[in-house]
Amino acid sequence: MRMVTSIAPIEKKYKTSGSNPFLILASDFEYYVCKYPRYPKDTILVKEFLGQRFARRWGIKVPEMVSINVLREHIPENMLDGRLNYINLDKPIIGFKLIPNVTELMDNFASGIERSELKKYNKEDFLNIALFDCWLSNEDRNHNNTNILIEFKNQQYSPIAIDHETIFNSGFLDKDIYELSYEDSLLYTALYSRILPNSEISVKLIQSICTSFQNKVGKCYTNLEEVITEIPENWVSDKQDLYKRLQKNIFTEEWLKKVEFTFRSFASLTLKK
Repeated sequence: MRMVTSIAPIEKKYKTSGSNPFLILASDFEYYVCKYPRYPKDTILVKEFLGQRFARRWGIKVPEMVSINVLREHIPENMLDGRLNYINLDKPIIGFKLIPNVTELMDNFASGIERSELKKYNKEDFLNIALFDCWLSNEDRNHNNTNILIEFKNQQYSPIAIDHETIFNSGFLDKDIYELSYEDSLLYTALYSRILPNSEISVKLIQSICTSFQNKVGKCYTNLEEVITEIPENWVSDKQDLYKRLQKNIFTEEWLKKVEFTFRSFASLTLKK
């Protein structure tokens, strides 16, 4: 993974209910939204890394990711708090390249989208993210917090997936993961119920997404060793153990069957709304 260094003080801190990321300018003259550990054994960096790398292999658009070394002189004292402190930034953290001209998807605005505009939403891309979240048990992409950016390009609205710190049921595979609830999935949102009308076309699209599921997971498994090798050494203590945990939890035939059944069940509920 490419490494960059900060060249100017932190410009802003985003107020969120979770990680409170910040924006900083780096040595490649690009801005990055950065996430950092909040306590010594926090696994946020590894989970964000895995989420981004797996999503790319699914064909899901995600921001470019770097490892970023934030110099102490670039951490203003007025930015420090219980989460953001010198100790948590004493090693390289994770940065996601700021994407211009995108908007954050706010689900409470979905009911006001005109029908003519709904036709421009890339349904396949949106469904891929919903299935991806079922696979990794991402608990923080839902109607309260979609964690999706919208890009309008070539007369089409396409999603960009961000924030993967709550994959694995907000844990780190210490226990077996379990299926998401319908309310914690994107398929519960107002937007999905509007872009997926109960029609033969929607049913065929859902079937097509499920048909490609095994192939997408296969790409991740084939490249799993390469992905884990790329994780910075000071982000994870035992890469072999991580490999075994991932193998046991997200690549078994039993889990994949549960995921597909869950996704189909949620999609069916959405179509009936």
